[in-house]
Amino acid sequence: MDSEKGADYLYYTALGLGVFQLSVWALRTLTVLSRTLFGVRATTSRYGENSWAIVTGSTDGIGKAASIYLAQQGFNIVLISRTLSKLQAVAKEVEEAGSKAGKKVKTKVIANDWTKNFDSETHESMYQTHLKDLDISILINNVGIADAGDFIDLTEQ
Repeated sequence: MDSEKGADYLYYTALGLGVFQLSVWALRTLTVLSRTLFGVRATTSRYGENSWAIVTGSTDGIGKAASIYLAQQGFNIVLISRTLSKLQAVAKEVEEAGSKAGKKVKTKVIANDWTKNFDSETHESMYQTHLKDLDISILINNVGIADAGDFIDLTEQ
């Protein structure tokens, strides 16, 4: 009789562990499908109330739209692009978009021409001067720089 109880115990223990493992994998699968189909929202409740987003190439097109969207979510925005006057105009627009959404948004502008200043010293200086004290949660790198030719033939410069 005791051996039957032991066998039943092992059977139900193995069955319980199997159901648990199956449930874990089902939950993981549903999570991946949900994130794939519906995305993951960038919100300050997820990243923190005083979070900053850096958007390069932020004065036009996708970069500007991303800056406005993130401001509407409550993120403070660091705008980086070439032209200071355009940056200042977009910064005002971003702050207004955040305000319309009921968010108090701060902006910082950094004028940098990536085609001329794309070296580690420039990046380090930019970080130390403008970014080191910020809680940076998101980077949208919207600057595109292209060199003609085959990738295999490019040098480190």
